[in-house]
Amino acid sequence: MAKKPSNKDIIKAMKKFNGVKYQIANDLKCSRTSLDKWINEDEELLEAFTDIDNKAGDDLEAKAFDIAMEGSEGMLKFMLSRKYKNRGYTETVETKDVSEKPREIIVSDSDAMIELEKLRNRS
Repeated sequence: MAKKPSNKDIIKAMKKFNGVKYQIANDLKCSRTSLDKWINEDEELLEAFTDIDNKAGDDLEAKAFDIAMEGSEGMLKFMLSRKYKNRGYTETVETKDVSEKPREIIVSDSDAMIELEKLRNRS
């Protein structure tokens, strides 16, 4: 196992690579297994990693939203089906006969464009 760098150096690498463990480990010249061990055994590192990873997820989600709002029908469908399931934007339909399994359906592009226009008109 590689010698553990200081928490300051580990956190600096976490920020530099947005929480991507392979890149962090490579930068610190250690294995990913060692990095995982250091993170899981140190509360400060675990908290820092969780915060950085959550921020990276928020940034990606914001970018995906921007792409959907720019007119990407595929991203719009994805965002609606994942983030707004509770509003009915799902890709499955439940049948009345409980012995049947839910069926997958594909939302037509025109449906996605209607929803995009509704979102655009709100802003």
